[in-house]
Amino acid sequence: MTRALDCQPKRIIALGLTLAALIVPIGCNRANVENDENSAEIEAEDVAPTLDYSLAQPIELEELTSERDCSAFIENNEIAVIKFGATWCPPCRKLDPELQKIAGYFQVSNVAIALVDVDDLPALAQKLAITSIPDTRFFYNGRAYTRIVGYEPQAIAKLIESMCQGEIEDLDSEPNANEEENLEEFEKEVWPEDEEQVAPNE
Repeated sequence: MTRALDCQPKRIIALGLTLAALIVPIGCNRANVENDENSAEIEAEDVAPTLDYSLAQPIELEELTSERDCSAFIENNEIAVIKFGATWCPPCRKLDPELQKIAGYFQVSNVAIALVDVDDLPALAQKLAITSIPDTRFFYNGRAYTRIVGYEPQAIAKLIESMCQGEIEDLDSEPNANEEENLEEFEKEVWPEDEEQVAPNE
């Protein structure tokens, strides 16, 4: 009896250690699961949703062949997008069909997309400081907004979508004197106003 009584506390202690050993891993697993869930949430937030325009009916894009055409295109469309590229540039050729689908997707949103070959308008490309193509420029209500360089169709589509939703904070705020002066110089330099040509008196 004495031996039996002496063994009971040992059995109780052993049982307690066994239960503790089982409980600890369960708590660690729960913590790991919670951490994994939090990590999954963070990763999901970091991944921006894509804009599916792939099923849109492609639209033939206008090709602008003069600075006058560019000026009229920008003035006549609330949201004007011009892709500067070249026929010898593979990323430029690859971007064109994507832009056609994007134009079809935003067809009812007063968005117009056009193409400019920098080889046809080298002076304009130089004035706009285009050093890498494709270079896609964005205009809103006749004013230069921003640009995207490279083959980035998804980024272009998302930017157009944000412009359609009025998310254009930089243009909503009044520019300071320096910004206004730079903008006026830019517009006059790139698309100068037409001046009447007066024939000399004979």
